[in-house]
Amino acid sequence: MGLTLESLAELREKHAVPTVAKVREVHHRIALLAAVGHTQVEIAGIIGYSTVRISQLLMSPAVQELVAQKREIVQAEDLACIREDHDLGVGNWRKAQLAQAEALEEHLEGVIRIPIRDINTMVADGSDRYGVPRKQQNQNIHAAWTKELEDKLAAVKAQAQAQTVNVITIEPTPGGGFKRRF
Repeated sequence: MGLTLESLAELREKHAVPTVAKVREVHHRIALLAAVGHTQVEIAGIIGYSTVRISQLLMSPAVQELVAQKREIVQAEDLACIREDHDLGVGNWRKAQLAQAEALEEHLEGVIRIPIRDINTMVADGSDRYGVPRKQQNQNIHAAWTKELEDKLAAVKAQAQAQTVNVITIEPTPGGGFKRRF
């Protein structure tokens, strides 16, 4: 007896993805865990089902629909958390700006003294936030040292010109020898 089309159809029916007849609480938990990004192995460990069963359930259209619904909820909650964090950060930044403004006013009135390095930091931070480029000021702090080197170099050159240097040259002669010249 060989493999026939009828026997293949039978095998397909036996191994079809099981459908979820009734959505229970455990299916919601599986869908939520999948929506937040847990792997099938992690879900199996949390729920207590085998990874094969988790895989079967996640392939079920009913659970896939649940995962899609849960994913929308999770994304909305994530977006709400991000907005809340952003609003808190912006609010704190505004409060810090107001506190800086008050401190600078008190500094200008002579009530308190703020070190210049702190004021420079405030200005630099504000410049970065508002897109104002920092101005770099290059200073040539080696100017005196460079002039000193140039003067010494000129003195060495003058001294070298003043000294007489004896040069000996050796030239070949036509007979194969060498001749010295002073």
